[in-house]
Amino acid sequence: MATLSNPPALPRPSRARYGVLGLACSLALLTYLDRICIMQAKESIQLDLGFRDQEMGLIFAAFMVGYLLLEVPGGWMGDRWGSRRVLAGMVLAWSLFTALTGCIWPFVLDSGLQLHLGGFAIPLAVNSLTAMLVVRFLFGLGEAGAFPNLTRIIRDWFPLDERASALGWIWTFARLGGALAPIALSALTVVLGWRQAFWILG
Repeated sequence: MATLSNPPALPRPSRARYGVLGLACSLALLTYLDRICIMQAKESIQLDLGFRDQEMGLIFAAFMVGYLLLEVPGGWMGDRWGSRRVLAGMVLAWSLFTALTGCIWPFVLDSGLQLHLGGFAIPLAVNSLTAMLVVRFLFGLGEAGAFPNLTRIIRDWFPLDERASALGWIWTFARLGGALAPIALSALTVVLGWRQAFWILG
């Protein structure tokens, strides 16, 4: 019987684990590039779409709400269906919603109807703010399970005495992504524009 002091035997590690680690580090870097890029493009987005500071705060919060809701369930999905499959789906999702962030233009679709709640009349309309909130919320859902599943991959591919180092490399690259995001986004935004920056990162 396997216990903490007597863990189950793992297959002999192969050199392929270093390729897996390289891919995991690349994904960790990309997650932070993609999540921080909107902060660097904030002023350009506000100028283009007319968002106030309070509305940008809601947009930042929408990502965090999506991330919060799927962080633990994303790990459960990896346990059930396998981290490789779940991560592939997540990468596709967050890449799509990163690119879609750059596809939001100023618009208003007003139904002419109102929802009355406690003396307040809320117009039933969709505009660029609504679209941005939805896209960033879905982006948060897409990124949410990345690190639980990357951790599971390290557990599956690395022997016990190498796991801490492997996870250290993953988190180093995540922080590197956070450090590179301001530089990369500033350059891309100046040269190409904020929309094109999101398309490239997507």
